[in-house]
Amino acid sequence: MKSALFILIASIFLLLPMELKAEGPIALRAAQILPANHPSQLALIRMGELLKEKSKGEIVLELVDNSGFEGERDLIEAIQMGELELIVIATPPLYGFTTDFLLFDLPYIFPDVKTARTVLDGPIGKRSLKNTMHVGLMGLTYYENGLSHISSDTKPILLPEDLKGMRIRTMESRIQMVTFRSLGATAVPLAYHDLIRYLKKDSIDLQENSVQVMYTSEIYKIQKYYTFTGHFYKPSPMFISYAVWSRLSEEHRAIILEAAEESSVYQKELCDEMNSPSTLAELEKYMILFQHPDLEAWKKALEPVHKEFLPEIGANSLKELSEEVRRIQASRGDNT
Repeated sequence: MKSALFILIASIFLLLPMELKAEGPIALRAAQILPANHPSQLALIRMGELLKEKSKGEIVLELVDNSGFEGERDLIEAIQMGELELIVIATPPLYGFTTDFLLFDLPYIFPDVKTARTVLDGPIGKRSLKNTMHVGLMGLTYYENGLSHISSDTKPILLPEDLKGMRIRTMESRIQMVTFRSLGATAVPLAYHDLIRYLKKDSIDLQENSVQVMYTSEIYKIQKYYTFTGHFYKPSPMFISYAVWSRLSEEHRAIILEAAEESSVYQKELCDEMNSPSTLAELEKYMILFQHPDLEAWKKALEPVHKEFLPEIGANSLKELSEEVRRIQASRGDNT
């Protein structure tokens, strides 16, 4: 009901005959919820520099303090209400507004990060970015949060059956909750800002996140074991308010899109650096890392999740993605 209200409000905003002020620079208030040293925040800073340079000061990106937002759903609602103009979010919170990103949330839908990036930068990913205008969002590009792995404090999680009876934090995502419940775990959906508090209180046993989040949030100081399951690849699309976008000149739109895409390249370079041996060595000072679990066992155990969501995603969409993945792998001449 709440989502429907915000969609209605967003639609009304799109119909209003508003114009951007002619005096002064165009100010875009931007936010994302991850720590200040996370690649997404650093890339937004770079985007602000690029916008200032490319527009000769006509477009300014203002980074908003994210402490006032409990989760990424808050960011979506803020942009719809005109409190923000630009956001970077994970895809699961979009489910209440659009199903166009649901396919990307399935476990093991991409064979590796390199392939995922190529798919999202291609026709399939770009189409999803364009299909959000009806909820007041205009997709610009993709950042990423990379591959998620499982961390625990009481025992190593090496095989799917090790999750039985354990409490694991998930995003507020139906796919994530179904994924872990199918393995016998208790899924506890929490906003990101509640994660550390719940870990410290032992209200949950496990959590799943990328190396980027483990490192920048210092979760490695709270949990003891980290298993590189890579079960989810987490894209982070960037959206600008469609109400704002529709009132920009073609020149300003081109500048914003170019700066967004360049910042995306930079963001992924930072993600790669954060997944380097030096970062893993830092984690190993605090944790025991299991970098080579039996991934085939995990993939097999999670096959039923794909079948459960097939009616919502559509067989044609899944087939199109599978064919695109095979094409990309064939063009590389390998399966990596």
